[in-house]
Amino acid sequence: MMAPEVIIISQNHSFVNLNILIIMQGHEKIKQIIIEDDVWIGRRAIILTGCSIIGKGSIVAAGSVVTKDVPPNVIVGGNPAKIIKYRKNEQN
Repeated sequence: MMAPEVIIISQNHSFVNLNILIIMQGHEKIKQIIIEDDVWIGRRAIILTGCSIIGKGSIVAAGSVVTKDVPPNVIVGGNPAKIIKYRKNEQN
């Protein structure tokens, strides 16, 4: 599930050559970002190129900035997003 205004950025500007203006260096190769099953991404969350996978069953809190991979079954939040809590099965 994705709330409104989620941003996924899978590409970045190249900036390695100090002799060329950044605007003239083009872009890096588009990177694949995998969002596995049963994931909930909150409103205005931003997923950046440092993240290649959001693991199954995870939750990304609203307004979070995800800069690295998210393991399965966790809740992440903040800027940069960090693990807040691990999800677990409820026992009756």
